[in-house]
Amino acid sequence: MKVLLEKMRLIFLPFVGIVFFFLLGYTLLNWLVTIQLGVDIKEDITSFWIPMGLATVLVYWLLYPRIKLLQFKNENYHFLYAMLAIITMWGTTMMTQHYLLTSTGKLTHLEDVTQLVNQKQTKYYTLDRYYIDKNNIAKEEVLSVSGRYNDNFNMNIYVAMPIHKRFSTRLESNHKYWLAKNYSKTIDNRRSESEKEYQYRRFLKEVNIDFSNETFNDFTFLEVLGNTGERRDFQTALQNKGQSIEGGVLFFKAHTEAFENRNKVTLKWIPLALGGGTLLFFILLLKPKFHKTRLQNFKTNKTKRNNELLYLFVPQKGFFVTPIILNLNIILFIYMLFAYGEAISMKSQDLLDIGANYRPLVLEGQWWRLLTNIFLHGGIPHLAYNMIVLLIIGGFLERLIGSVRLGVVYLITGVFASLCSILWHDATVSVGASGAILGLAGFYVVYILSKTRHRKNNNDLLVLVSAFIGVNLLMGLTEGIDNTAHIGGLISGLILGLFMSKYVRDEE
Repeated sequence: MKVLLEKMRLIFLPFVGIVFFFLLGYTLLNWLVTIQLGVDIKEDITSFWIPMGLATVLVYWLLYPRIKLLQFKNENYHFLYAMLAIITMWGTTMMTQHYLLTSTGKLTHLEDVTQLVNQKQTKYYTLDRYYIDKNNIAKEEVLSVSGRYNDNFNMNIYVAMPIHKRFSTRLESNHKYWLAKNYSKTIDNRRSESEKEYQYRRFLKEVNIDFSNETFNDFTFLEVLGNTGERRDFQTALQNKGQSIEGGVLFFKAHTEAFENRNKVTLKWIPLALGGGTLLFFILLLKPKFHKTRLQNFKTNKTKRNNELLYLFVPQKGFFVTPIILNLNIILFIYMLFAYGEAISMKSQDLLDIGANYRPLVLEGQWWRLLTNIFLHGGIPHLAYNMIVLLIIGGFLERLIGSVRLGVVYLITGVFASLCSILWHDATVSVGASGAILGLAGFYVVYILSKTRHRKNNNDLLVLVSAFIGVNLLMGLTEGIDNTAHIGGLISGLILGLFMSKYVRDEE
């Protein structure tokens, strides 16, 4: 009983306190900033990505040192406890933000859409009179790939229909009110190009049939589309039609359920998620014992702050350039996340806007794209994978050849990978550090094989790096991955390794 009480005091109660105050504090802050002050921040950022990031940071800094007091045969169990804490905080906070966003939205009754001009905007509306104009639609077709290995081929058609006060065939160039409808379908991206083209044509036919058969009049209320990636696609549809998107254009999503039922599912899951996560964390604390030495050090304030992860981001002697490259990639991705609101799969046009590699633009004189694209990524899975590999290969290689040489190898192989990409592909949008990282991997293999005194201590990593090269080249054979850049980076790394290894050996 004494040990259990100690666990409650040192681990469980701090866990409950962190979860409670984070949930309450973040929800209050989000309500103040986005609802009361009306700051227009993309909804998936405030409801999904910020809670996930903050929950991870808080658990790592405040709770993980306490979880480490537990004794396990497998040290990885500490990580599992931390992940449970993060998921509990993040999941409940995410659902709470969704509930906050929908429950605080006011339902306004209007006779027709023209009354919106003199009304303070709310989130929900009902209309007495309206006409949905299916003859003057604006449309945007978006094809994209997603998944860790770009294994999903996504087809989306965004249709915006003018909402009029009464029947009308006339459409002003600055019409403000549109009903939004998204049709989507996902298939396996590993299918042949002819099969994907066939599936897309079939999808278009299905959408045309569904659109023709639907009246779009049987809704109970309308919801104003918030600051989401979808809204940007509907805005593009309007621009394609020659419509202005300035001056308060509103997109509405139609709902057929009763207005009072919009939150019941979410509200039910919030206490279940919070209570379930907390109860599971408590149950998992019952069995493990304390690590006596760590517990004693913790009580006597001899436990050092849990800052091992921080060192991965801080340039220091012998590990200087790798964290700089890591930080630059992460900072640019955070900027892209806030600028474009896409976290899993960035759109090609957005990537082009910020500096992706693209042959037609490079040949027009935008040579800087050969360099900038190696610091950009198409989504969080893409970024996370490349940065983990960069830390492993770059960290070891930098200690062997020095920071300046590592930076030179990274930049040269990255640019050479970009050159190979535009020489092979006529019009492919390409981003990612993979080419440069494969260049480091190629350099590492040649360098270690040429260094007898280093080979013995690095044999295990040499096998891992070689496996990484093989896996990436094999995965590059699938659709949606620029394998030409991978091969170009690898070859340039091997060449640099052959050239520079002798130079480095002469200095030793």
